[in-house]
Amino acid sequence: MTRVVHSFFWLGVLMGLLAIAGCTVTRIPTCPTIAEYTPEFLTAADAQLGQSVTEGSPLDRMMQDYGSLRDQVRDCERQRGRYAD
Repeated sequence: MTRVVHSFFWLGVLMGLLAIAGCTVTRIPTCPTIAEYTPEFLTAADAQLGQSVTEGSPLDRMMQDYGSLRDQVRDCERQRGRYAD
């Protein structure tokens, strides 16, 4: 009789472990925040840059990289919104 009880105990443990192993975790992406700029701020920045940024210059590349980063953060926020529902 003890052997049967012992077998059922281990069967229960095994079933519990299998049930836990079947669980999945939904990962919600953590997104950095994007700095929001007012139209007036953007106009002032554009006036300061003027024509000083030439295509292919280091500053031009940095600005493109920053724009790309902002696009990636927006995509991340859209995905996060999808998970929040």
